[in-house]
Amino acid sequence: MRRLLLLVAVVGMMATPAMAGPWTQPDQVSITAASSPFSGTRLAPPYYTSFEGPVFTPGFIGQAPFGQGGWTAFTGSGASTADPVITTADYYSPDQCLAFYGDTSVGTGYWALGAFSPDLTPGGNYMSLMVKISDTGGADFAVQPQAPSEGFLTTRVRFSYNDGIYIYEDDGAGGITEVLAAASYGPGAWHLLEIDMTDGLNIVTSWDSTVISTTPIFAGTSIEHCFLASDNYQDWVPGSYGAFDSLNITPEPGTLALLGFGAIALIRRRR
Repeated sequence: MRRLLLLVAVVGMMATPAMAGPWTQPDQVSITAASSPFSGTRLAPPYYTSFEGPVFTPGFIGQAPFGQGGWTAFTGSGASTADPVITTADYYSPDQCLAFYGDTSVGTGYWALGAFSPDLTPGGNYMSLMVKISDTGGADFAVQPQAPSEGFLTTRVRFSYNDGIYIYEDDGAGGITEVLAAASYGPGAWHLLEIDMTDGLNIVTSWDSTVISTTPIFAGTSIEHCFLASDNYQDWVPGSYGAFDSLNITPEPGTLALLGFGAIALIRRRR
């Protein structure tokens, strides 16, 4: 088999995390964050993008010098310079989205292709994203919120080639395990993924507004950016792809209140 699903727990969660490059993404079950190739100016949340122009234009998301709209892709030897892309071929709203079509000029595996949203300070604790996986039998795709300042991912949602949705959960014994949270993601249609940490204790993952996973927070404690990825097996089903649109990362309500008070104070000063 070209993939072996490892439902194993990772121990030693408090070990110092090592940062990963494009071909050293940690083992399939790991809490170490995938490393973005560029650390630029951090943005203040909330963050929203639907990958529209003029900030985004059709083509490779990682266009020099720093990627489109503050997004970055893997760099260096063996990294793709063609995928993922901004496209008008399929989208949720209004006219463009980010998609992984595959790149036969580079290798395959977890994770051969990836894109990172801009870093946020402070991180958020709620994220939503529209997801469309065109077919089964091809690539695996992942949505991986991360807390790079802590060196950890926050959670991972993997859309498997076999049509299952697999999610990281606390195993209750000091480690994590990857569980089958939903038997089908519904290929060929757009769906809403939500990741909610607003109670400060749990990660609640919903698919089309139905909760499919609830687990205690086990690694990263916020969502500072979102890592989207593919294992680049799209060519197993010619024409298959994974598309993502309408990414929203929102800070905790208390942070939003502080941001609101700051805006009010600024208005008053201007008066």
